Amino acid sequence: MRLRAKVTALVVTTVLAAAGLGACSGDDEPAGAVRVASTLGPGEGTINLVSLSGYVENGGSDPRVDWVTPFEKRTGCKVGWKAARSPEEMADLMSDPNRRYDGVSAPPEVSGRLIADRQVVAVNPNLVDGYKKLEPRLRGLLKRDGRFYGVPFTWGSNLLAYDTRTVQPAPSSWAALFEPEQARRYSGRLIMRDSPLAIAEAALYLKDKERKLHIGDPYSLTAKQLDAAGKVLAKQRPHVKEYWQLPADAISAFAGGGTGLGGATGRSGDAPPPASSPLPAPPSSGTATPTPTGTDAPKVRPEGPGGEQSAALGVVWPYQADVLNRAGRPVQTAVPSEGVTGWMNAWMIGARVQHPNCMYQWLQWTASPDVQQQVAEWTGVAPANPQACSGDRLKREFCDAYRVGDRGYLDEVIFAHTPAKACGTGKKGKPGKGDCTDYAEWTKKWIEATNPARRGPG
Repeated sequence: MRLRAKVTALVVTTVLAAAGLGACSGDDEPAGAVRVASTLGPGEGTINLVSLSGYVENGGSDPRVDWVTPFEKRTGCKVGWKAARSPEEMADLMSDPNRRYDGVSAPPEVSGRLIADRQVVAVNPNLVDGYKKLEPRLRGLLKRDGRFYGVPFTWGSNLLAYDTRTVQPAPSSWAALFEPEQARRYSGRLIMRDSPLAIAEAALYLKDKERKLHIGDPYSLTAKQLDAAGKVLAKQRPHVKEYWQLPADAISAFAGGGTGLGGATGRSGDAPPPASSPLPAPPSSGTATPTPTGTDAPKVRPEGPGGEQSAALGVVWPYQADVLNRAGRPVQTAVPSEGVTGWMNAWMIGARVQHPNCMYQWLQWTASPDVQQQVAEWTGVAPANPQACSGDRLKREFCDAYRVGDRGYLDEVIFAHTPAKACGTGKKGKPGKGDCTDYAEWTKKWIEATNPARRGPG
């Protein structure tokens, strides 16, 4: 793999960046508008990152899983990183003026907020070898005013899964989960992912069911639209077996098991809602590590304990469907007629970047097909670079299951973005009016609708 290093002057002025981008940009300028690198110099010898667990691996979790050590040997940039326990902690770390992180692997819960709050700077795609090999649809998700604020890393979609022995005919609409009469048919056997962004699936159902609400983008909802989606989720709640937080929990639910955290009572304790992107299962040490999707994928038990009924219908990622299918479970997935939602994680450059040259080399490294292969296998997500499925890298069965390289499918996915007050598009491509609801309001509504015993923020 070739990592570009043009030994020329560095345009990014890290001293000014440390002082804050807003001081040099007008109030209407996006973050980093006048401080995008045009050339690179030699690496600075170190790099500091923030990521969700599982996205930066040096062999500590599994000696076979290591894309950090080869990077350090090739570039001379020693990698340090902080594993954020939640997207909220990630946003706090990147917004702390006393911390100087070079980059962050951001999910949609926070990427838009980091851009709006000027905690990240724009990326120069011309300095990232392999950037044009990444999926075009993904590259455009973090484009603002003609500038790109992230390099796609991984992605996935939220599918409607069902047990073919129980659910007949096959479901073709989100109504199977949210229409009260249909949900009642499988009461106690529905599963939902535990994320405020899951409100978008309820919004898609309402977009077709209640057209007078005039729902357009399911991730940009007015207070009235958000309230309507919350009511749908509240009515569904008594029929939900589990709101799954960890990917393995959804597998266990369909296999007849369960974590004991589900049922109509919702989740445990006051734990914050997790991300929509894959948060790997934490071992006993409390440090999250993912479950590999290859030969070491979790074993599916033949029966649930005590005759417990398995899940019949719910929302999963391709990961769970792949594991269940390889275990011979009669679980299939469907793309609802209203559309399928999805998410993308992207590497972004911090506004207080200290080591921009090493950061750009990291962007190039993580976009390469070999690293993308490792990340996909380890985290159970789709690679942003479809070349990870070429040659003898990822198996064809894996790539087919995750729809890698299927641009027709990608173009139809409704990708998540951070809910924000400003919605729609105003003049000159700037955000529209501030009559929508933000992520904090989504979080509060999600908790109210799915578990009234849990307190919302504020």
